[in-house]
Amino acid sequence: MSYELSTQDPGHHHLGGELCIYDAAALKPQLLNLLVPNAVRDIDLSRVTEMDSAGVQLMLLTRQVAVKRGCKLTFSGHSPAVREVMNLFHLSADFDSPTLVPVKEFA
Repeated sequence: MSYELSTQDPGHHHLGGELCIYDAAALKPQLLNLLVPNAVRDIDLSRVTEMDSAGVQLMLLTRQVAVKRGCKLTFSGHSPAVREVMNLFHLSADFDSPTLVPVKEFA
């Protein structure tokens, strides 16, 4: 397991490490279990060091399930690895966050 999901308080969670195909299946139930009806959840992505298309799919699924369950979900603190992949897939607008800015601005 190369990722870490921790809970700072009941509504704020940190996801770190690799968000890749190797761990997406193991991480999926943990993320979906956070999404209970009428809950407010924030997943901080500032510690994500690597992300691939499986990670993107997992973020999209998590957001979709949150909507279906009536859970307010936000992703925050997008790391450079997350921003790079989101920009590559032209998903920056779908995950509109004030922290989601082009990676090249940090170079």
